[in-house]
Amino acid sequence: MLKEVEVAVLTAYFQSEGTITPLKNLYNSNIKRIMLLAIVEEFCKPGEGTRFPSMATGFDRPVFGEKVIYVRPYSSFEPNMNLYKNTKVKPLPKKASKDYVGEAIKIAKDMGMKIDIIDAPTAVPTPSIGQEKWGYPYPQPGLDEYKHVRVDGKRIDGIEAKGCFNNPDVRNYALARIKDIVSHYPDIDTLILDHIEFPTYNIKDNFSCFCEHCYKEAKKMGYELDKIKEEVYNFYKRVKNISKQTIRNIKYYRSLFDSIDLLINNPLLFDWIKFKTDSVVEFVKEVRSILKEENKNVALGLTGFTPTLGYLGSRNYKKLAEYCDVLLPKFYNEHWGLIAKWWAEELMEYNANLIDEECIEFFYVLTGWSELGAPKKIDEIDPSSPKGIIPPETLITESVKIRNMVQEKSKIFCFLHCWGTKENLEKKLRILKECPIDGIALWNYGLLSDEKLNILKEYLK
Repeated sequence: MLKEVEVAVLTAYFQSEGTITPLKNLYNSNIKRIMLLAIVEEFCKPGEGTRFPSMATGFDRPVFGEKVIYVRPYSSFEPNMNLYKNTKVKPLPKKASKDYVGEAIKIAKDMGMKIDIIDAPTAVPTPSIGQEKWGYPYPQPGLDEYKHVRVDGKRIDGIEAKGCFNNPDVRNYALARIKDIVSHYPDIDTLILDHIEFPTYNIKDNFSCFCEHCYKEAKKMGYELDKIKEEVYNFYKRVKNISKQTIRNIKYYRSLFDSIDLLINNPLLFDWIKFKTDSVVEFVKEVRSILKEENKNVALGLTGFTPTLGYLGSRNYKKLAEYCDVLLPKFYNEHWGLIAKWWAEELMEYNANLIDEECIEFFYVLTGWSELGAPKKIDEIDPSSPKGIIPPETLITESVKIRNMVQEKSKIFCFLHCWGTKENLEKKLRILKECPIDGIALWNYGLLSDEKLNILKEYLK
């Protein structure tokens, strides 16, 4: 069955190619829905901004002739400062001479296209000039007071550095940012929230968040975070002292009954996961109310980790479907291998006697991906190679899982990364054609060569 396809377009391409060219290229490829960011890039030298693409070797479509760019993000519009009175966090300023995003929305609407905006409103900018932390496509918080706190008391920085949305300053900034976007761009069809989550990419950052604001929110929700923290910290120490024998024994845990054993003997671990997923649901509920007040015509979307990793990524998709018009789980099978690699490297840091094959297999057993023919060694993991990734066939089970969770309460657009070969993209589209989803969102136009656009054109005939 044919699925609707949406493509994300970085503002850099409107700056580089002009506003009309990317839109025409997509329209002529039968793409009738686009995803924009309310951000404009300032181009700079290496070391002065963030590299993009962040992981892929380079763009398929150069930006001003460059396959790799270094940028700083700024707002695409002039922020309404009155909206930010209830937070110490101040929005990114507008620096570009014109509103590229507003112009793209007008042209795309005239072409009959649908337009969504994706934004990570908890990616809070640093207030002091000279102390900025440039993320991409979103800023990173430079002040510790906004960051998530691990169970060992350390603040989380780097790839996972988004503000904790239980922090009132972060939350009020995020809600103000959402109001600002929908008031400046009232003609968009959907506002998609990105990175509304607790950190997940590596093992140690999963053990969060225990900031003072999470303690207050947990108490309101009826969770005893002190007791939860004690059990989580004990579990954290067990992971950091993991033995070779434990790694080997994990492969025998394969049934639902093994999960029951964990639930019965570690109930506070499940309370901790429930607190994190409930925190996300409460935030999304608040955004839903804001959209009803500010612009009833704007639908609400939410990205998140693929269902298998969903609860680690603080996603209770069943509950979220009650408040979201569309859910966009990230079916980034190219990235999943990198997570296996990072977990394996971290486990080997904890225990020098471990080897990469055992650690990667440990990750695959936890996810149920052991029998898929995925890379078995760290040096075999290569997202740009069809043999170096977790096979696309995984998307079949992931799509069934998300549909079972959501039922028909929300639309499902699986988010695909366009990183890799055209054959890989073609295979994923072919697999998903028969899967129980409503559409496909692609990240991003810069990774879609003319050959890949032709594949989309044929798919959408």
